Amino acid sequence: MLRIAALVNGNAKNNKIGRAEKERQMLQRSLRTAKVNITTKADIVRAVCQDYVKEPVDIVMVSGGDGTIQNFMTHCFIENYRKFGKGMTPIEFARRFNQMAMDPGSGVCLPAIYHRKKGTVNFYSDTLGMKGEIETIAENLEIAGKYHRELGKTAFARVYVPVIMIYSKENPNDLDALQLMTIYGDGFAYNFFEQYYEPKKKGDDSTFFTAANVITRGSVSAVLAKVMDDATRLLFASAEISRRIYRNRYADVLVPKIRCEVRLDGEKLPNTERTVTAMASMGAKTYGLRISWLLPGRAEDLRAYFPPRVTENPELMDSADYRIHFMGGDVAPLDLSKTVPSLLLGKKNNARGATDRTARRIEIEQDEPLRYIADGSRQINGCSAVFEIAYLQPFILLDKRPCR
Repeated sequence: MLRIAALVNGNAKNNKIGRAEKERQMLQRSLRTAKVNITTKADIVRAVCQDYVKEPVDIVMVSGGDGTIQNFMTHCFIENYRKFGKGMTPIEFARRFNQMAMDPGSGVCLPAIYHRKKGTVNFYSDTLGMKGEIETIAENLEIAGKYHRELGKTAFARVYVPVIMIYSKENPNDLDALQLMTIYGDGFAYNFFEQYYEPKKKGDDSTFFTAANVITRGSVSAVLAKVMDDATRLLFASAEISRRIYRNRYADVLVPKIRCEVRLDGEKLPNTERTVTAMASMGAKTYGLRISWLLPGRAEDLRAYFPPRVTENPELMDSADYRIHFMGGDVAPLDLSKTVPSLLLGKKNNARGATDRTARRIEIEQDEPLRYIADGSRQINGCSAVFEIAYLQPFILLDKRPCR
């Protein structure tokens, strides 16, 4: 019998104002045997994950946004590491995590996630085609338990997404500095999202139109800044005057310069300053940093996809075979705006000053604390961090009825 639990983020966009309790009651009623918890802060998520490690579960239905999943993945990994990772650093344990989880006798808890979209950003459910109709899911689980008990989770399709671990370079065992993510990195993504979340300060919601507005304003600002730079150079023969006059222009707010040192697989990049950085895990068969509507449209487009009745292939689940897509450098706002159409199509960034390539390990050292977005959740860390593919997180597709 599949062991099922559910996690409801009471702070998620569509779970607020009393809706979290209604969501909890519906999940409890529909999934029957499930443990359902409402979480509103990290301490509760941590306690729930401790319970999962003591009494492992097979599936966790996460009701919230991508940030809820990121938070759950991080705490679930940390609690497993506390119990089973003695004598290893977190990244060393992570490299063995999938292998240990496939051994029923290991005791490790790496549950498959089903994402019920309730947040501001819901890339997981959108990309993997999770519709979230609880009545259908409950019926499918009942069929699986009645007719396919011996199959367990393999009664349904599963897909494994490579997870990036962010940890302190100076102290790799510091669990307070450890975060997991798959989609976004530091720099441009962070500043973009700071502007994207701006309406929330006024009690409004951020939407696709908010994102389009930020991109459009940034691009227009860059074009106007270039025109004014050229004009002031002609008038005053000085770029410094232009910078002083337009020092608060939107393009520069969106992509400020940061002094730093970046190494890709040990190779130091030539830039000592950067205006843009973004990262994503390379779980898809296509290349490129893609935004929501251009992410893989089907779970089958991810490399480690396993249809119903097909067991996991260890060769597709070795984290050493995956890479992080890194795009960064000191790129002028106008040059960056010119590359937006290519970036939206997932093509390489050929702008002057940009580096666009993949790596297994990325090290960033900079003069100020590292700010980044981890799957829609804003984070701040130390001035020195390492990014590595840690393990592959399973997601389970419960919307399709198992064959009898």
